[in-house]
Amino acid sequence: FSLIVTCGIIWSQGKTLNTLTLLGLIVGIGMLVDDAVVVMENIFRHRENGADRKTAARRGAGEVSVAVTAATLTSVIVFLPLIFNKPSEMNIYLKELGLTVCFTLLASLFISQTLIPLATSRYIHAAPRPKGRVMEALENAYARVLELVLRRRWLAPVIGLAVVASAVQPFRSLDMNFDTSESELFVQVRYEYSEELSLERKQEIITQVEHALEPHREELLARSIYSFWNDSFSLTRIYLEEGEANEENIALVRRRLPDLLPEIAGVQLSVQETGQGWRMHRGGNRVAFQLVGDDTETLFGLAEEAIARVSAIPGLTQVETRQQEAQQELHIEPDRDLAAAYDVSPDQLAQVVGLTYRGRRLQRFRTPDGEREMRLTLDEQEQETVEQLGNLPLHTPAGERVPLAAVADLVQRPGREVIQRDNRLTSIWVTARYEEGTTEHYMPAVREALTGMTFPYGYSWTFGQWQERRQEQSKEFLTNLLLALLLIFAVMAGLFESARQALALMVSLPFALAGAAWTLHLTGTSFDQPAAIGLLLLIGIVVNNGIVMLEHINQYRRAGMPREEAMLRGGRERLRPILMTALTTLIGLVPIVVQKPSLGGVYYYSMALVIMGGL
Repeated sequence: FSLIVTCGIIWSQGKTLNTLTLLGLIVGIGMLVDDAVVVMENIFRHRENGADRKTAARRGAGEVSVAVTAATLTSVIVFLPLIFNKPSEMNIYLKELGLTVCFTLLASLFISQTLIPLATSRYIHAAPRPKGRVMEALENAYARVLELVLRRRWLAPVIGLAVVASAVQPFRSLDMNFDTSESELFVQVRYEYSEELSLERKQEIITQVEHALEPHREELLARSIYSFWNDSFSLTRIYLEEGEANEENIALVRRRLPDLLPEIAGVQLSVQETGQGWRMHRGGNRVAFQLVGDDTETLFGLAEEAIARVSAIPGLTQVETRQQEAQQELHIEPDRDLAAAYDVSPDQLAQVVGLTYRGRRLQRFRTPDGEREMRLTLDEQEQETVEQLGNLPLHTPAGERVPLAAVADLVQRPGREVIQRDNRLTSIWVTARYEEGTTEHYMPAVREALTGMTFPYGYSWTFGQWQERRQEQSKEFLTNLLLALLLIFAVMAGLFESARQALALMVSLPFALAGAAWTLHLTGTSFDQPAAIGLLLLIGIVVNNGIVMLEHINQYRRAGMPREEAMLRGGRERLRPILMTALTTLIGLVPIVVQKPSLGGVYYYSMALVIMGGL
């Protein structure tokens, strides 16, 4: 019912079931039964104590109404800071995902307070069965531990501080990149030719590469090997088997592939970064820096030296610029002395070449149907080769015919696909990938490698926008986190009418953070953007267990029961719903962690790991 209501709200707002709303539904599935579990368990407990169905439904739902409302509001309130923050990529992610989660949880709260009591009082006629031996043993063990802690209160803070302190080093070792880990379905091989080749010759080279890879399909987990080539570029992609295209296997194939590629004269083969060109300096497990200056050619010379230096850093691979994909261009460089000897001007050279490749516009030709544009060009067959271009005749003032190649050099060079300018200066991005370690580990090594370079006046390098973006994302996340903590505290203090009890509930947060840090550390997972979203969700979820227990203890205290007895009895009675709600959330996230699926080309299993570890 909660999912149906949520989909109805999404439809009424004109939204779609896109990547982010689907992710919100997936995350909410494990959480939406929490309210119903708490209400149902409390009704069931009253039935065990001998109450009739209607009385048990009325009392059971009423006793936990404050608890489930507070638990739902703390999960929803973490997304409220987005209203006050400026729009950004991370806030857009959080807003769209968070709205779906909020709709799901609010629908679940409504149904748990209406439909669940109605169903239990009208349609469930079976008498409650006694507790199983496992649950009875768990409750007895928990009661003994709780009694020990209440007698020796110093044990709780000592053990708690030890747990939190143990997570400091794992937390410091995390790769805090605040970027998305982009999913990849294939590994790509790039071809660089020393000279321009015909399509037929390129096909022969690509076929040779495919034949070299074919015997290793099983080792490369290859489902298919796909190649594409045209006048501009050539590539070969190895698509992994269904279910095998995860980060570990992609990294394994990327490391193994260079050893399997054949050596072909005049061709350089390399494993290519598969990110989109303008996003190459973004994403997880990357270090990026920017070369800036005035002249493009000078920058590319510096980029080649920088790539050579950074490639020597252990652990960094695929050091490249986007311009390495550029198409070959033919440059005509006049020899000024020879041109002067033949009395041929540079303008004459430009006119002849322009006529050859662009043609010359003539006067419009009038027809009965109107005017038609006319253009004078050479036959396409006369433009095919460099030799034909070199033989183009130039007429001198003396009446001689001189071939173009006699007064100019024809040189092939890689063209510049993109020229990027920042702050009125030309810039080039260089990116490097790493499989192990953290960004903070490699940044000093890159800085040391580039410090030894000699830059001309007006040229420099910087981490630039890449580092600024990382710092901005970190600042936004911390702002959202602090606002969420304050709002959660305000909600709990208002509902319990006690700042002391709200503060006591907040004590569970350091334990959750410790669990999340240890989980990411042990699984070797980076703290990326989905993990940051998971942490915000976690701080709203993790206080729910304490809310359910504390409200039940407060009810016994208001009835006049001594504090220690109320804690022992309330803790024992609330152990079952707490375990049930935690397990439903954990089980709902298990498929995400095991399958490591992606939505919209982004892995989000780190979000599930953070929530599971924290719980």
